[in-house]
Order: sequence, then structure tokens, then C-alpha cells
Amino acid sequence: MKVSLKAARVNAKISQADAAERLGVSQSTLIRWENDGNVPIQAIMKMCDLYACSIDDFSLTDNANFKEGGDSENG
Repeated sequence: MKVSLKAARVNAKISQADAAERLGVSQSTLIRWENDGNVPIQAIMKMCDLYACSIDDFSLTDNANFKEGGDSENG
């Protein structure tokens, strides 16, 4: 069953604040990623490790943009 980024985080019992800190981004960036799916691929891979899931587990929106680049606040 595919889940949203938020559901994967919640299922892993990780708060937004903790996830953002461990991903190296602000909480507002994580919120944006969870809402619009415009996430750098490096961040998706970190989320997979953090949430103990695979990229195939995520139900990503049609506007998901697996762009290359660091996990900067602009990403």
C-alpha cells in the first residue's frame, strides 16, 4: 500500500520537527514537501532511511519533482 510522505513519517512515529532536523531542513520546508511533493531526490532517499521504507512505498503526487541538488532550504 502506498502512503503519503506525511503518513510515512507519522507511521515511523517521528514528529515534523524531529524529521526536519534529522533531514537538515526547516520545518516549513518539510511541510511544503509533504504538501506539494516537490522534493529533491536526495531528501527522498534520506526520508526512506529515516522512515524505514522504500521510495516505492510513497504515493507521490503527479507534480512530484525528483530534482537533483542538495537538500537546501530552496529544495
